[in-house]
Amino acid sequence: MSRPARPAVRVRFLWQSSHRSVETLAALEPQIAATGHGLPMAGDTLGDELHTLARHFERVAVPNQGRYVDEPAMTDRNGIVSVPAAPAHSGVDGLVAFGVAAVATMALASRMRSA
Repeated sequence: MSRPARPAVRVRFLWQSSHRSVETLAALEPQIAATGHGLPMAGDTLGDELHTLARHFERVAVPNQGRYVDEPAMTDRNGIVSVPAAPAHSGVDGLVAFGVAAVATMALASRMRSA
């Protein structure tokens, strides 16, 4: 069964505004919705799911982490004005790369000994 879904995180920046939009849509009791993200929905299930999304928006729709969670990108009629800084990496990426290189080196050394 389809459920109302948030837009892709890269496109939705103003979470409070989004929450108000969902509340407004739920209050309208639509019978059909084809939003461009997620599957089209129709019938009583749509209204029920919209009300559920509106009640639990912060928990269900707002991501826990990411570039635009705390600060939106700002635009005007000419385009992008400002974008929040990318989140700092925790160093895990480097450790993963090191681990992959170590395993590949050990596999290559093992093959060379076997040959």
